[in-house]
Amino acid sequence: MRHHQIRRIRVTGGFLDGLDIVFTDGLNCIIGGRGTGKTTLQELIRYALGGSINGGDPDDRLGKLLKGNLHNGVVEVEFETEDGGRFTIKRAYKESPIVMDQSGEVVDPKILDSGLSISAAVFSQNEIETIASDSPSQRELLDRFERKQIWEVRQEIQRKRTKLEQNAKSLLLLEQQLRGEDVNLQELPALKEKLDRLNKELEGVDVGPEVEAASTAKQMRDNELAALNAVPPILDSARRRTEPLRTGMFTGLKEVFADELLSGPNGELFEQLRVTYLDQAKRFQDLINDALGCLDEMNRAADTMQEELKKRHAPEDVKYHDTLAKQKDKQARVKDRDALAKQIRELENKQRSRMRIEEQIKEMREERDKLLWEFSDACQKRYDVRQQAAESLNQQLAGKIRIEVRQAADTTTYADFLNDQMKGSGTKFRPRVAKVTSAIDPRRLAMFVGRENANAIVESSEVTDDFAAALVQALLKDSNVRYDLEVIDVDDLVEIQLDTGAGFRPTERVSTGQKCSAILPILLLDSVAPLLIDQPEDNLDNSYVSDTVVPKLKETQERRQMIFVTHNPNIPVLGEAKNVVVLKSDGRQAEVAEQGNLDRKEIRDFIVNLMEGGLEAFEERGRRYRDVKRG
Repeated sequence: MRHHQIRRIRVTGGFLDGLDIVFTDGLNCIIGGRGTGKTTLQELIRYALGGSINGGDPDDRLGKLLKGNLHNGVVEVEFETEDGGRFTIKRAYKESPIVMDQSGEVVDPKILDSGLSISAAVFSQNEIETIASDSPSQRELLDRFERKQIWEVRQEIQRKRTKLEQNAKSLLLLEQQLRGEDVNLQELPALKEKLDRLNKELEGVDVGPEVEAASTAKQMRDNELAALNAVPPILDSARRRTEPLRTGMFTGLKEVFADELLSGPNGELFEQLRVTYLDQAKRFQDLINDALGCLDEMNRAADTMQEELKKRHAPEDVKYHDTLAKQKDKQARVKDRDALAKQIRELENKQRSRMRIEEQIKEMREERDKLLWEFSDACQKRYDVRQQAAESLNQQLAGKIRIEVRQAADTTTYADFLNDQMKGSGTKFRPRVAKVTSAIDPRRLAMFVGRENANAIVESSEVTDDFAAALVQALLKDSNVRYDLEVIDVDDLVEIQLDTGAGFRPTERVSTGQKCSAILPILLLDSVAPLLIDQPEDNLDNSYVSDTVVPKLKETQERRQMIFVTHNPNIPVLGEAKNVVVLKSDGRQAEVAEQGNLDRKEIRDFIVNLMEGGLEAFEERGRRYRDVKRG
């Protein structure tokens, strides 16, 4: 079975300065007295492979350890992937990793996050117990077994979320424009009926060809002005979309290229990049200004034409009124008819503008519905990958340990979102929010809110009418809130359960020893990732280590690399470690005292002295055990 391997670690500076260790495939054990840097060694490997400084530790335990033991130094790890690719990762304290391929070329450090090439499962002391008590950690543990697929589907989920966020911005802008076009169009049918009546009345009246021609010409002039008046809203819409690009697009770009960089060893490269960036940023800004200038020119052209039309229309309007004055008995009805036709045309132009915006909104919402389905499909795919992984692992765990995946059941993020919206509502909302999040998914809740259907919330979640109404109002305050609600990712809940003899119980509700005996067998299952654990024997009795852990180590090490920090001799000896690294320290500096396999007498001596308490103590225990057996 091809798998990833950590080939070597070198440390420059700090407590482990000068350390250079070559690891083998199979089981590697790091041993030594307390304070010799065993834990530091493992954490440096984790850090080099892309681990954060504190790993989410609120006490910043790892950050303090790295600062105290690496500080100005550099850790370097050589890594071989399952497909035979070799990389070297260098990382200094509080710096990003530098990743190089076999030829020494620097490659994108994102390879550390992708799960496609470089990965390792690293667990610090007591982290196994923490996993057993924390559902998100159990989910992450399961994901390690399908890291590539999970990474790919997570990327897909993020892409869909980004598109949905962009879609929401466009919709909000269109909805704002629609509110600007909010005119009373309800009276339009009645106005058209009134115009029809006037036209019919005038059909039976001989207004004369002169009046009819004047009226027709008047309506044409009104049409011309109405068409011209339809232009500004279109240009204003284009300006509203373009104007935000005018400022703030490249804020902070100049500050990136500080003087110390420009005067540094690679200053000429930074200067080239700075010039390119600033030139292109200026070009971008010029293009935006040109686009806004185009809109200004279009507005000026419309204003100029409007002035010209007014000049041309003025004498014609005078003739129109003079002509109607000659027909006083028909003047009022013709004027009413022409004024009514003008009003209808203005409303029709506004109606067409509104319809254009509504059509755009319809298209954007159709696109959003499609994206939401694709977002849901990606989340479903993630669940399917996890469920298949859990089923496979459950078969290997032989019914003693069980992994259960509950789809979209981790409502923590969802509940936090609703709780934030309900702050200041004056109601005791948290228990009720919990009811809502357990019964209604975010997308369906957004639909209920959009329809202001508080009753549907009550029927689905059994909350009170008052709370449902308050929740709807809180989520209606801002259109953006509803769009944010739709794309909340309610993740799957992963629960590891242990058969305690009285049935399966979640690991968070069993003893410390049981927690470790539930999680450790999962960690030891086949995987392409190297497995690094600091003191896997913690909280386990020796019989469990020798009867359960050791046989699994012997079975697994042909298919997986393992690096264990341990104080228990059963692990390297009975586990048949292929490589034992002995660390020693004078209190100021740690170093390798010895390294090799169990065939070397020096290694066996260190194991006896460090882990058995010395040869005399080891032999004395043997004599006493034999005496007990005879008795």
